[in-house]
Amino acid sequence: MEYARLGQSGLKISRICLGAMSFGDPKIQSYGGGEWIVGKEEALNVLNKDWVKVLLYS
Repeated sequence: MEYARLGQSGLKISRICLGAMSFGDPKIQSYGGGEWIVGKEEALNVLNKDWVKVLLYS
């Protein structure tokens, strides 16, 4: 796994990093509300499309 620095924060993240914090159950009221969270089916659809792209570019 390759890692890269995230800006000047000093954090190292994997190059295959997907910000998936907004995936989950929209009914969960964590982080001040769930209106910005997509449901499981929509999240899986996004992940499947991205996985196909990864395979195409690999």
